[in-house]
Amino acid sequence: PGATRAAARAWGGGRAPARPLADSPPTFVYVVLLESGVDRDWVIRDLEAQGVQSRAYFPPIHLMPYIAETYGFRPGAFPRTEEVSRRALALPFHARLTEAEVSEVVGALGRVLNRG
Repeated sequence: PGATRAAARAWGGGRAPARPLADSPPTFVYVVLLESGVDRDWVIRDLEAQGVQSRAYFPPIHLMPYIAETYGFRPGAFPRTEEVSRRALALPFHARLTEAEVSEVVGALGRVLNRG
């Protein structure tokens, strides 16, 4: 909830996940979808320079080695999935993240996206 509130206060340049329903399972990762044209690798590097770790989220399942080799999938098989995957960015998230830490992450991401 704190992450969603902070994102709602300061969001720009991406889409935050919808607020989970009360009966939803706990969130184990907080992934944002960057706008088309935003260089995710640049965002990751710039966040790291501000002391905020972030990572590219998982590649599309059809391009993971086992699936690709077993079923013969190649890049381009699911272009929308691949495009969304290139824009997905995992941000710091854990049960003990304070409101101040959430604000720090959201602020850093906002600065990066507003500079880009």
